[in-house]
Amino acid sequence: MPSSMRLAQVALLSLELILAQQTDFDLISSRRKSDLAQTMGSSDIASIPTWLMTQSPIGTWTDVDYTSGCDARTFHMTGLT
Repeated sequence: MPSSMRLAQVALLSLELILAQQTDFDLISSRRKSDLAQTMGSSDIASIPTWLMTQSPIGTWTDVDYTSGCDARTFHMTGLT
């Protein structure tokens, strides 16, 4: 098979993989948004603009200790040992 044909096949397979990953991401994202919409109260939803305005340029908040972890993560890690 000529090398240009192989290159075209590799490019096509790569594109299919990228599109599949985007589709998977879109599906997960859609499910997560739906879940959040069902669990958040109206006061939480009303607070979103404030949360976004107080977020730093790198996506963090000054009043959150990101080094401490959370109970869910601690419980999960305990279950692995």
